[in-house]
Amino acid sequence: MTAICNLATPDGFVIAADGLVRQDDPAKTVLCDHAQKIISIPTPCGALACSFASYVMLSPKDSDELTFDFRVETAAAAKEISKTKSLHSYANRLGKLLKARLESARREEKIGPYPTKNPLVALYLVGYFNDEACHVQIKIETEDQKVRPARVFPIELNQPVDRQIHGPKPVYDAMFENNDERFRQYRTEIEDFGTAIHAAEKYILAFCDPAALELDERCRGIGGRVHIATVTALNGFQWAAGFEPNPILF
Repeated sequence: MTAICNLATPDGFVIAADGLVRQDDPAKTVLCDHAQKIISIPTPCGALACSFASYVMLSPKDSDELTFDFRVETAAAAKEISKTKSLHSYANRLGKLLKARLESARREEKIGPYPTKNPLVALYLVGYFNDEACHVQIKIETEDQKVRPARVFPIELNQPVDRQIHGPKPVYDAMFENNDERFRQYRTEIEDFGTAIHAAEKYILAFCDPAALELDERCRGIGGRVHIATVTALNGFQWAAGFEPNPILF
């Protein structure tokens, strides 16, 4: 489980994620508390941020070695894509390339059987594409140990501020629908770009609160260092000061 926050403001996007990674074993062993779940994707058509949820890394059969990294594969696949008309068509092309890379790794036994949980991985692309603010989701799923064609979902941006938070729904509802007093400290108004960064941090931290675990056991998989990036039409992708990820990609 991962918590991801995508905020769209008139001045640009703010993207935040938690940094916890647990092993997919009965004990849910913590592998890292400072993982980077956001990457920059420069394209011929503009700057994008890509965040990842679900299985970001995969291992060979009967091994704990992490040999397939969706972040690395996504960055490499993106370099193969030339200029396209829209972010939706770009995302479709990216999804096809990732599916091919995943299937190749499986044939070469670099990874073992696919986890049965779906989606196998979810990617959220936000930024500016052909000078237009855009947000799409890519889902890569499996069925009977075969990779299904990637699905792309455009996400409509509301004005003036759009808030897209991906995490266990009971916690989201407690914060924004039910006004649960236990989460009052995490409800932050967004007035400008600076407060959007502060709000994004708070939204991620809400899923790490002990009260969140009472609402949804999946919150046990959320935590660690919060890292935050921004994407603006003028400056492209940048890390928010004080919220840079660990220099070593994990």
